[in-house]
Amino acid sequence: ERINLKTEKLRDKYERTFKFDKINTAWVSDITYIATDEGWLYLAGIMDL
Repeated sequence: ERINLKTEKLRDKYERTFKFDKINTAWVSDITYIATDEGWLYLAGIMDL
């Protein structure tokens, strides 16, 4: 199924909801790597939900 990202919002097929009363309850992270002239650059992001 093709989706036009400019006109359609992506569906959350798992219907996840995140509700927390306190900070530091749930964290998400991701890492990627980027090729540069000097070698690989690693980029990591971490976020408290």
